[in-house]
Amino acid sequence: MPFRYKLLSIEPDYYYSDFFQDALEDHVGFDHKDPLNVAYTLYNKPYARFQYHGGFSLIVSVGMLPVNPQAGDTWNVDMQNITTGNPSAIFNHMSTVHPGTAPQYFATGVSIRPGMYTLGPGIIEIESFFTSNATNTVYVFPTKQLTLVMP
Repeated sequence: MPFRYKLLSIEPDYYYSDFFQDALEDHVGFDHKDPLNVAYTLYNKPYARFQYHGGFSLIVSVGMLPVNPQAGDTWNVDMQNITTGNPSAIFNHMSTVHPGTAPQYFATGVSIRPGMYTLGPGIIEIESFFTSNATNTVYVFPTKQLTLVMP
């Protein structure tokens, strides 16, 4: 039986770095130690704290999902640079629920190297979905776009 698809109205939470403290803005710079980074020039973030951040991350609380994850279910994240159209400018992540576990959340981090440099500067489209084998359903999160900018 083929999977059904359901669009969700909720989206993963996006953060600077993997500290899961500072919500991500629409533009992300590559080097947080550079005072010309958009975190400082566009969003007035405090350099003293942000200089130690690196990359960005996504997290989905299990409580946000319409079903409880079961063994074999997966959470997938696919990112691509839609500005360049370069087929190698991608980032993929998959988390699988293992037997005997009860995850509280699913998360992935995109490090500066190689993650952000692989994607490159430009508009990044982020797609994510949760596949439930028990309900035979793929739950699709809204697509997100953010812009990676130099420096």
